[in-house]
Amino acid sequence: MKFRSTLRRGSEVSLRDAVLHGSAPDGGLYMPVEMPRLPADFPERMRSLSFQEIAREVGALFIGDDVSPDALAEVVNCALDFPVPLISLSEHLHILELFHGPTLAFKDFGARFMARLMDILCVNRGSNSPSSQPRPATRAALWHMLSWEYPEYAS
Repeated sequence: MKFRSTLRRGSEVSLRDAVLHGSAPDGGLYMPVEMPRLPADFPERMRSLSFQEIAREVGALFIGDDVSPDALAEVVNCALDFPVPLISLSEHLHILELFHGPTLAFKDFGARFMARLMDILCVNRGSNSPSSQPRPATRAALWHMLSWEYPEYAS
């Protein structure tokens, strides 16, 4: 899958480049060149899928061939290894509780997923490649996440 800046001033980039660089050089955000579509039967099948299964299927549409299905499953299963309750308020109104992760905040969804995806993308590219190295703020965020989850390695 290819991504481009929302400002459309730069060239298209791979998932790896979009994720590891964060924002586009022109100051825009990366978006897919073409928005993928869910299969027509997805809304009906979704009712019988777990949150993690939904995340894997939807995520695969945006990741394309850049990450293998097994690696994506590992990313999703590790990042979203906490309960994600869907609470029914009425027959047609539901809310997804986003505060059951390790930091008790909605950021657990995006930050943990991105950290694990970055790890997969860096490993696939080779740890000695300068372009595979996350920026300092990203490294700090990853270190914070890892030290939260694995305090024995923080010292």
